[in-house]
Amino acid sequence: MEYTVSRLSHNLKNKLATELSERLQKYPEDSKLRLKLVKMFLKEAESCSLPIPRDSFQLAMQKVASPMISAQEINMAHTAQTIYLEKLQKVLKDDLTETEFKIKGDCNVETILEKQLKRQQGEINFISKCVDLLKLSLSRPTMY
Repeated sequence: MEYTVSRLSHNLKNKLATELSERLQKYPEDSKLRLKLVKMFLKEAESCSLPIPRDSFQLAMQKVASPMISAQEINMAHTAQTIYLEKLQKVLKDDLTETEFKIKGDCNVETILEKQLKRQQGEINFISKCVDLLKLSLSRPTMY
């Protein structure tokens, strides 16, 4: 979470984002701080690259996992998820178009495969970290 919050806050234009990041380093369980950072992201979502919506979505989902949640928090998580998936879809479509163009052209297919391999390794690494985080959160006892 430390890296996610840091990357998110450094990519937002709002000067308070860095301050929130520092406070979250000290108090990682403070859901209000996380949601303030998500709200800042939602205001700047259009200009952000793919990792930033993903980071925002992860922060929002940490709140959704808690037993006490409001409709506003659910809506924020849903909006962050939608933005992330839309940006991911665009990146994947652009990648597919580029790959198709290169294969039809005079490009070296090995180069294309090497790029795809690196991207897929990064995607698998990200998903593995998400699964580890989910397992960690499931292993913690929840108080109702």
